[in-house]
Amino acid sequence: MEFAIKQAEFVTSAGLGSPYPEKTAAEIDDEVKAIIDRAYARCEEILTARREVLTAVAEYLLAHETMTGEEFERMVGEKA
Repeated sequence: MEFAIKQAEFVTSAGLGSPYPEKTAAEIDDEVKAIIDRAYARCEEILTARREVLTAVAEYLLAHETMTGEEFERMVGEKA
């Protein structure tokens, strides 16, 4: 039984088969892509909104190499 499971894992990881029907696999792929796209867009929004503070943190780190949690919270203005 264990051999059959390992063989099935090899076939799947090698791209020679799928444990799901094609339609289901396509639906899973579409949903995963949608989740990633939403997360990427949200990340861009956050980084864009916080650009000034992120630049200040980067400049501080370039000058000092390290930063304490307190220094970070003081610059960012909230607990991370």
